[in-house]
Amino acid sequence: EQLAKESMVQVSRRVRAEKKRQLDEISKVKGEGKKARQLALELCRESGIVIHGVDDRNGMLLEPGVVSCGVKGDVASLKMLSLAKCHVNRAAKKDGSTALHAAS
Repeated sequence: EQLAKESMVQVSRRVRAEKKRQLDEISKVKGEGKKARQLALELCRESGIVIHGVDDRNGMLLEPGVVSCGVKGDVASLKMLSLAKCHVNRAAKKDGSTALHAAS
């Protein structure tokens, strides 16, 4: 009944918050790497950081998520991508820039 009164945005936020809480707990436990990676990837997709995989190139510059987050200075998303095991040196296809280039 409580969920019926909440808007879809609120429900979506609650679900995302719960997944982040689970990810925090899982990432502290050894041997749960695969589960943490999968949960981090789901959160990256839901947040719009990536469309399919963590190293996919998106947008007009064909940037991987790690580069676009580096450009924006979005540290939380970079941490999420790191937990999802993205390749941090993956370069944008158009100009060859990496997250390190973007952050400097």
